[in-house]
Amino acid sequence: MKTFKIKTILIVLLVTILTVSCDEEDPNINPQTESDVYVCGYENNGQNEIATYWKNGVATHLTDGTNGAYLNAIIVVDNDVYNVGFESNGTKNVAKYWKNDIATALTNGNNNAYATDISVIGNDAYVVGYEYETNAVAKYWKNGVATSLSNGTRPAFGNAIIVVGSDVYVAGYEFNGTNGIATLWKNGVATYLTNGSNNAYANGITMVGNNVYVVGSEDSNKKGVATYWKNGVATSISDGTKNVRAIAMSVVGSDKYVAGYENNGTKNIATYWKNGVVTSLTDGTNHADATAITVIGNDVHIVGFENNGINNVARYWKNDTVVPLVKNTVIASGAFGMFITQ
Repeated sequence: MKTFKIKTILIVLLVTILTVSCDEEDPNINPQTESDVYVCGYENNGQNEIATYWKNGVATHLTDGTNGAYLNAIIVVDNDVYNVGFESNGTKNVAKYWKNDIATALTNGNNNAYATDISVIGNDAYVVGYEYETNAVAKYWKNGVATSLSNGTRPAFGNAIIVVGSDVYVAGYEFNGTNGIATLWKNGVATYLTNGSNNAYANGITMVGNNVYVVGSEDSNKKGVATYWKNGVATSISDGTKNVRAIAMSVVGSDKYVAGYENNGTKNIATYWKNGVVTSLTDGTNHADATAITVIGNDVHIVGFENNGINNVARYWKNDTVVPLVKNTVIASGAFGMFITQ
C-alpha cells in the first residue's frame, strides 16, 4: 500500500505518508498542519465500480462506470495528482495510471493486469503491479516502460514501490508452488524475506534513512501473523491466536504504526497497531479492513472499508473516529490509498 512510503512513504512519494522525528528523519515530511486529504478507491453506480478519489470528501470520478475500475494508490506532487489502478475493457482488466485525471494505459488489454502503487521522482513516474501472462508476472513501469521482476515460471505480485536515488525497491510476493514467499526486489534482484514453508505476503514498504521496512504477514498454524521486516529482520506484531493481515505501515521516530485487519472468528475487524499494541476501529459486527495509514504529528489517519450489512462502504478514520467520506446515495464503495498534503 498502499502514503509516502508510505504507500507506501519516504525519500519518495507513495500510498501512505511517512512522518519521522529528528532521530530518524525523512526529509520529505514536514510534520505540521495538514491541508488536503486525498483518498482513492471506488464507488459503485449499481452496475459497475467507478474509479474514484476524494479530496477533502469531494468525489472525482475518473471512469464513467461503463466497465469496472478501481484505484489502489494516490500521491500528489507539485499540485499534480497521480492515481493508479485498473479499468476493465469489457473482457480484461487494464493496468492504468491517471495524472490530473488523464488516463494512461500501461498494458495493452490482452491480459488481466493491475497497478498497485506509485512513486514519483522528478519527472519520472514509477508504477508497480502485475500482469497475468502464463502466470502473474510482477512488474514496474517507469514512464510507461515495463520492467519484469519475475520470469513467469511461477506467480509473482508487486504490491508497493519506493524509489530512492537510482534504487527501485518493490515489495510483494512470489509463489514457490505451495506457498507465497514475502519478497523484496531492489533494482530487480529478489531478496526472500521468508523461507517458503508457510504462506507469506509483503504488502507495503517504507524507508527511513537507510532502513527499509516491509510490512505484511506470515502464516503460523494456518493463521496469519502481522509482521514487518526491518532490513530483512522480522518482527511479529500479532501473537498468532487470530488470523491477521497487515497491509500498510508508517514509521514516526521510534514508533511503528501498522494497519490491516484482525479476524474475530467470523468477521474481519479494521485494526491498527502502534508498537504492537492493537486498536480496533470497528466492532466486528460486519467485515472491515484498514488498507492505508498516514501519521502526521499526533494524528493517525487510516482508510479502508466497512460492510454495512449489504455493501462495503469506504471509510476514513482520524484518531479512531470516522470522518464522513461518501454520500449516503452511493450504493457501495471502498478506499485503498491516501495522501495528505501540507
